[in-house]
Amino acid sequence: MFGVDELLVASIVTMVAGAAMQAKAASDAARRQRQATEDAMRRQNEFQRQAEERTLKQAEEYKTENRQEKQDELTEELTQAFYQPVETAQAANTIKTTTAGNVSSDYQAAKARSNASQQKMAQELAGLFGKQRSANRLRQNEGIGMADAASDVARLGNFAGGQYGVDKMKIDEAGRPNTGLNILGGVASGVGSAGVASSLKDAKTIGDVFSNADFF
Repeated sequence: MFGVDELLVASIVTMVAGAAMQAKAASDAARRQRQATEDAMRRQNEFQRQAEERTLKQAEEYKTENRQEKQDELTEELTQAFYQPVETAQAANTIKTTTAGNVSSDYQAAKARSNASQQKMAQELAGLFGKQRSANRLRQNEGIGMADAASDVARLGNFAGGQYGVDKMKIDEAGRPNTGLNILGGVASGVGSAGVASSLKDAKTIGDVFSNADFF
């Protein structure tokens, strides 16, 4: 059987051990929660980086030199599209004229000059239409690009919002102390406190107990 002094010491040790277990449970929970929060912040920062990168990429399209280069490409593309049918029809007409029969050299020369003149006019008109239409096409393409960029940024925002909800649950879960360790520490603290109270009930002061104790 434990004497009063031995019971008091054992109770104090148990009480301190219980408090230490509860403190460890709280400390571990705080560490896990801090790590979960840092992980969540890294994920949110990555979504932010992607959104900024997509926005800056779209902004590059509006630089003067980039717009001019794109418009020149569109002008060339549209000019060819406008001129191609004329060129095809003219080539077919030339073949038809050549196979129609013998014609004089004067006629052939006049026909060649007429064809060259028509070809030049067709090229100039195609170039004019191409230049006019290229500005409209460029604005249309830029509008589509802006809509795509806005959609991409909005999608990233949705992903970030969904991830935040998941991360919040993880952070809350990580912040909960270990249930078993916390309960065990509480029980130990309770048992220790009860033992101390029992040891002291017949003593007038704590000093009386320790003055009579022989711990070493």
